[in-house]
Amino acid sequence: SVEKDCYEAVLKPGALIRIKAPREMGKSSLMTRTLAYAESKGCRVVRLNFRAADRDILEDLDELLQWFCYSVTDELDLPDQLDTWAKNRLGLLRRSQRYFERYILAKISVTLVLGLDEVDQICKYPDVAIDFFSMLRVWHEASKDTQKWRKFHVVIAHTQDIDIPLEAKRSPFNVGTAIKLQEFNDTELHQLVNLHCVQLSST
Repeated sequence: SVEKDCYEAVLKPGALIRIKAPREMGKSSLMTRTLAYAESKGCRVVRLNFRAADRDILEDLDELLQWFCYSVTDELDLPDQLDTWAKNRLGLLRRSQRYFERYILAKISVTLVLGLDEVDQICKYPDVAIDFFSMLRVWHEASKDTQKWRKFHVVIAHTQDIDIPLEAKRSPFNVGTAIKLQEFNDTELHQLVNLHCVQLSST
């Protein structure tokens, strides 16, 4: 049921899926399957794990947004256009939006599905997190009115509630499709054990 919900949601224009689960509960695996399904339907897929970003990147909004834009560009094998970054007089969030519009979305003809794993890492730096997540919300809202943003889809995975002071209208965590993975019940646990041919003791 959860997989089916993700598969249906990820192909909708301007999709935003939020997968929440404790560590080692399968959220990354579900994201992997969802991205693979989207790719099988002709989408371009990029997956970023924020654990791969250095601390000095995560704690500085300018550095984070450049890392973010460059990483997506690199994964798509598109030319790096970050030399235009400092020349842009717009604010950092607007720079990122224009970068995606001009150098990423304009360069691909199909839907882009962006998987963002371990976004909890950004929350260690609340000021940065507020702006970054607000940006994602703006981009999601743009998909309702702008054709180019309708082909920008996002899958977010996180382990806990995002506990930062985000206004409701600026948060990406109250829109889109919410997927919350629960702990296994007894039936599911026995199915998993049988699947892996494991024997459990009664203690």
